[in-house]
Amino acid sequence: MAEWSDGLARGTGGFTKEKITQAEAKLLDDLQMRKGLLGLKEFADIRQDALHVAEGKFEGKGLTDGHADAFRHAYWNAMMTQRYGEEWARDFATAHERNPTSHHVPVAMDLHNNEVGRSIARAHPDASPEEMANLVEQAVKDGKMVVIDKNDTLVSSNESPPGETRETKNKPWPTDNPGRNDDHDPGEPSATPDQY
Repeated sequence: MAEWSDGLARGTGGFTKEKITQAEAKLLDDLQMRKGLLGLKEFADIRQDALHVAEGKFEGKGLTDGHADAFRHAYWNAMMTQRYGEEWARDFATAHERNPTSHHVPVAMDLHNNEVGRSIARAHPDASPEEMANLVEQAVKDGKMVVIDKNDTLVSSNESPPGETRETKNKPWPTDNPGRNDDHDPGEPSATPDQY
């Protein structure tokens, strides 16, 4: 894990200091080198927009491990794919999921939903953000995503109603994760952002 510094004064521009994987840090450093602080702000805006749009979907139910979370991951990956290319989006999203304290069940959920989002962007490269949000929402409704049910099991997003998924806020996942072994960092990033 690394503590990544975005080069901005704390509390400005929507940036905060946070712990991220080494691979995430390298990809963000590369983005900053290529596009400067405006490139980082754009990246942060895409991430924040995914969170805000997700809060308005499925009545905000399941923001962690549920339907809104599935939407958020897929929408974030779709928007990153449109802006930076599928390879960079895949490398970053995968690196993001490699935090060694993350439990393997929600990581599996996120990796699956991230891929669905990238495939939606691949199929609809010219979709507006609103169109992309509608496509992603429909994919959640159609069961193309996965969520975690109340038994801590991955299920298709159309098998468990919104609001009937795991209550992670009241029942946090363990963070010691011996089953993860050394599965925490995918290694050196191989992609550079498209359009730079």
